[in-house]
Amino acid sequence: MALHKKKVEVFELSITSDEDYLFEDILTSEDVVEIEQFVVGKISSIKILKNGQNVIVGLVETTRDKNIPPKKNRRSKKVQSLGLTSEEGLAYANVFLYEKKRKLLMYEVNKFGCYVNHFLELIYKCCRDGETYSNFNLEINALLKANEYKRFLQMRFHKSLEVQIAYPSEIIKEYKHKKDALWNLCSEGKAMHSERVHAKFEVMVHGGGNGLASNNLKSLVDRIRDVANGPNSRNVEKLIVVGYERDSDDGGLQPIDLIADRMLKEIELDEPRDNSDLLEWQRQNQIEKLYKSCLDEFKVLKGKL
Repeated sequence: MALHKKKVEVFELSITSDEDYLFEDILTSEDVVEIEQFVVGKISSIKILKNGQNVIVGLVETTRDKNIPPKKNRRSKKVQSLGLTSEEGLAYANVFLYEKKRKLLMYEVNKFGCYVNHFLELIYKCCRDGETYSNFNLEINALLKANEYKRFLQMRFHKSLEVQIAYPSEIIKEYKHKKDALWNLCSEGKAMHSERVHAKFEVMVHGGGNGLASNNLKSLVDRIRDVANGPNSRNVEKLIVVGYERDSDDGGLQPIDLIADRMLKEIELDEPRDNSDLLEWQRQNQIEKLYKSCLDEFKVLKGKL
């Protein structure tokens, strides 16, 4: 057995619909629970481990049944198939905890499993095939240590935006919004064979005139944050907005770092070399323990329950 640290990210979740749906009802419905769906090359499903008064703990189980790597005998140097049947695959897990009242989602980062944006896609697919929930939209935003995204939205004047992306060709492969500012930036980087692109958008003075165009700025920031919530999260290295806050005491320029200030925690799993299960009990125990340790921070950032 060996201890391994697993990252857990915290998100604020919102749902909009014409029917006043609650996310917790959708998440625990028969349309969603243990319904397998094909999402981004893998088969995923949601298992609920606990549904309490204010907290839901669950597991996203993901099976990879294509492009399975072989096994290798280090002594004989022989490489051969794992010998899986057509009904078998490699299994991975992401544990999550959802707090109902403050609508906070704690989600384990596991690059072999299901990324958090794919978790939302899984729920959409389940509901499209179901009969109960339709026409709703889910949105997640990484919870920032100092609620920086809210500060960004409330700025009265945006002076600059600085962004840095590593390996732009990797972004292009999965990016859906063709020909927007982020696409163009990454495309230029790819064409130049660049492994990192850096851009700064800036107005020179603040003399009562216009700052950066708010709608275009928000759109670009949101697109970059979407990338930061997906499989290419490591590629987003910098996203900093500088501007004047509406209610700032000193009236000076304020930088807001929308990447470095993401709330990132850890759980610790005691993993055997050869797993025979998905360590459900350990994962549930660890994320509930982590949640309790974060309650004081949540109170500061999101208020008391």
